[in-house]
Amino acid sequence: MLKTKLYFTRHGETEDNVIHRLSTSAPGPKLTELGRTQAKELSDNLTVYELDQIYSSPLVRAIETATILNEQRGLPVTSDERLSELSVGQLEGRNDPQVFEELDTVWHKWTVEKELSVLAGPEGESAREVISRGEKAVQEIVNKHPGKSILVVAHSGILQLLVPHMCKNIENDYGAKNWLRNCQLVETVYESGELTCTKWAGIEITEMAAALV
Repeated sequence: MLKTKLYFTRHGETEDNVIHRLSTSAPGPKLTELGRTQAKELSDNLTVYELDQIYSSPLVRAIETATILNEQRGLPVTSDERLSELSVGQLEGRNDPQVFEELDTVWHKWTVEKELSVLAGPEGESAREVISRGEKAVQEIVNKHPGKSILVVAHSGILQLLVPHMCKNIENDYGAKNWLRNCQLVETVYESGELTCTKWAGIEITEMAAALV
């Protein structure tokens, strides 16, 4: 069975990241100068990686990051709405301490209590909805590119929910407790219908990983 390598990364820094403002809807904010630098640094680090294709969320910050990562490669870049950030609904635009306390409770329900039907916020998405669309996107990618190396540019929320859920060797709350910073990389391998995480933000995953490293 062919091994397909899937690399997932979060976009570079945005102004909303700087002021801790929730921005999950399209088109979303652009990268800051630091965000562009982060993407360029990741691009430099990826020069030793063989890549065949790039997939990206359609949000502006992800497309900008993917474009920078592709500057020296000239690879096909495919935008897929199913890789968009999880929607927080009516919580959009808030950056007060209370909203993050509310989201901490939501993440605990999703990843510890396994209550996947809970919404991120009023009129937002549930974990089940985000995982469903994300799984379909990833499965389509591996079906189209067996044995290839694929880079996926997306967002912290969807990646921290989706990747641990799909990987057989990390717990569901691993992402929630090991939050991805801008342009950090998660390395996985898809083989025989299973996804295995080999490295999370520079940390080698050598066996079944508990939530907190």
